[in-house]
Parts: sequence; structure tokens; C-alpha cells
Amino acid sequence: MSHSLDPSSRPAVSMGDRFVFLARVTVALVFIYLGWVKTADPASFLKQLREFEFTEQPLLLNLVAAALPWFEVYCGVLLLAGVGTRSVATIFTVMLLGFTALVLNRALAIHTAEEIAFCAIALDCGCGSGEVNICKKLAQNAGLLACASFAAIKKSYWLALKPALFPRNA
Repeated sequence: MSHSLDPSSRPAVSMGDRFVFLARVTVALVFIYLGWVKTADPASFLKQLREFEFTEQPLLLNLVAAALPWFEVYCGVLLLAGVGTRSVATIFTVMLLGFTALVLNRALAIHTAEEIAFCAIALDCGCGSGEVNICKKLAQNAGLLACASFAAIKKSYWLALKPALFPRNA
């Protein structure tokens, strides 16, 4: 039997590596799914983006509506495959921070304008999952943010095809 195929010669996989892998796969699958859902109905996604009023530039709004879902799917596939894992996880962390801030801002505006209890607010956040309760959505985003941040910070190459796009020792 070859030495490289001998199970005793392989290093043990730490719990940290397993947690990073689980976090990486969770974030990747969520973004692949939700990005894919948005690509199926770009006009609906564009309408949802308009409600957030983050820009009044139609060209920019159309560009975001057309490109963002595909970018989410592409980055999700990279993260799932383990290509540039920490870089892609960092991109998702930044995206989640922005998405969460936009959703929170919209919910606060609804809360103020309609004088509704904050956790009673339900809105279509534009993420692709339809109308959601704001408190549940913020909790989901916090969980995804924790997973993406953990995958970005913790160096783990377990089950990753090419974890570093530009290796330092190259």
C-alpha cells in the first residue's frame, strides 16, 4: 500500500477546520440559492431594490439588479469549491454588512412612518426569499455574518481546491 494512501499518514482534521468548512458551505449554499432565485425574475428584484432608495441613478440601479445575483452565485460557487476561501468569505462579510444595514434602515423607516412594533414588521427584503419578518431576517443575517466572518478570519484549507488565489510562497 502506498504511503500517501495510508490513513495514518494523513494529519488529523481539527474541529476548527470542520467548523470553518461548515460555515463556508452554509454561506455558499445560501448565496447560491438566493442569487439563483433573483436571476429567475430580475424585474421583480429591480422593483425591490427601488424600495430601498439607495440610489436615484437608474443606470446604477439596473446594473446592480442585473449583476448582483450572478455575482452572489459566482462567489457562492467559489466558496463552496474552496477557491480563494478567505477572500470570498471577506467579500460575503462586506456584502452582508451592507445588506443588513439597508434592511435595518428600511425597517426603521417603516417603524417610524407606520408606528408598528419593530418585530411586527414584515417586508420583502429583496434577498429572494419573499416577505420575511424583520427580526427573523436580522437574526438570519447575523448568523450568516458570523459564519462568513469566521470563514474569513480562520485559516483552514480542509476540503478546499485552491484556498489562496495568490499564494505568498509562489
